[in-house]
Amino acid sequence: MEAHVQQRFAHATSRWINRADSVARKAIADAREKYMLDSILGKGINAAPGVAVATHLAKGTHPDPRVKDVVNPCVSFDALSQHAEVGSHNLAGQASREDVTGNGAVNSAGYELYLLLECVFDGKKLSDWISDKDEDAYLAFGGEDQAYSCLELLSNKSRTVATNEKLKQLYWFVGDEQSASDATVDAQYHLLAPLYATSLAHAVYGVLQEDRFGEANKAARQARRDGKLHDGPLRDYPQLAVQKMGGTKPQNISQLNSERGGNNYLLASLPPQWKSRDIRQPWGVQSVFDRMLIRREGVRATLADFLAFLKTDPPANVETRNRVDAYVSDLIDALVTLGGELQRAWPAHWTQDPRCELVREEQLWLDARRAEVDEDFGAEWQRMDWPAQIGKRFGNWLNTQLEKQFAVGDAEQREWANELLVDESEDGWAQNLHKQRTALNAPHYIPTRLGDQGAVA
Repeated sequence: MEAHVQQRFAHATSRWINRADSVARKAIADAREKYMLDSILGKGINAAPGVAVATHLAKGTHPDPRVKDVVNPCVSFDALSQHAEVGSHNLAGQASREDVTGNGAVNSAGYELYLLLECVFDGKKLSDWISDKDEDAYLAFGGEDQAYSCLELLSNKSRTVATNEKLKQLYWFVGDEQSASDATVDAQYHLLAPLYATSLAHAVYGVLQEDRFGEANKAARQARRDGKLHDGPLRDYPQLAVQKMGGTKPQNISQLNSERGGNNYLLASLPPQWKSRDIRQPWGVQSVFDRMLIRREGVRATLADFLAFLKTDPPANVETRNRVDAYVSDLIDALVTLGGELQRAWPAHWTQDPRCELVREEQLWLDARRAEVDEDFGAEWQRMDWPAQIGKRFGNWLNTQLEKQFAVGDAEQREWANELLVDESEDGWAQNLHKQRTALNAPHYIPTRLGDQGAVA
């Protein structure tokens, strides 16, 4: 038991242990008070009447119902029937996690006690040792009365199968054709109350987080960008949606929901859509950032995920830096791909068409071959002031997308611009520019800001 408590303390303080500021000291002190055996037992017993251990939540559709008024089932995954469709039965045989739901203020205390009761000693859970009236278990939990008080946490608080008028419900017709003419006969229907499969949702969330932000997928994504072979799969989830549960207080729903920050992934369930390979010329558009980039596949979803992550106020550490880099890299990939398609789509000097209203630096970017037939354009292209302007425009565009919900400024704008300009992947911004300037005998540097002569390549 003590080893388990120490492990929970180490997990809770891992993000603070190498910091020496006042915030870190307070967090560690609070965790030290929380992760003491006497504290876990005392607070857990007090919380037990108001919470329930569950695999399916009533609060998944409305946060109000109390655990004593509705059913929050805790099923055995191994006992569920197997189906071809994905469901909670897929958790059979896995180290799945039950949830704790109830009053948000005590969910965490109930959850810590639940984890303690789940600890295995000599091949059996501590809760089972108590149920079997083991004297040593009584002693470990502070006596027989206190030990049995702990077990109240594992009981289903609703004495009858019950739902609530605030929860989602539907009437399922089970009557016969003769009685169907009278829709007011209650016996003709079963009342179904869909519950939220919290354990399954948490397992899916863990898989998607690893697939999206784990080191393996990061390496696969980089290999794709660099055009290199890779011996592992690249996993992607287009049009992924996020359902927020609990608003600013996700702990009011359940403990696992709180651990996810209220985020619950929804996979796209849509028919395939035909997309033309043709790319339209940007006539009547002053900037491809204004209309064309935001419409690229995956850009809106990436921005939505980026904003959702920033709104969690993540800590300033390597993991956060990697997450931010991954989001920005995806947006840069979309921009570079768009630029490449526009550069290859039409003959040289297409930007001379009167219908082209692109700002000058975007004309220089997207129609480099015009430099071979337009002397003034060529001289301006070779001065290499325009790449820094494109970087600035990308930084401004990304800031504009983020500042709708998140405070960003000049520092972030410069960071986004720099991320684009130093992108050295095989098909990235810098490598494409190297190839173009070599073909046009341009200066061998890439400025990172207007007037900067850069470094000799």
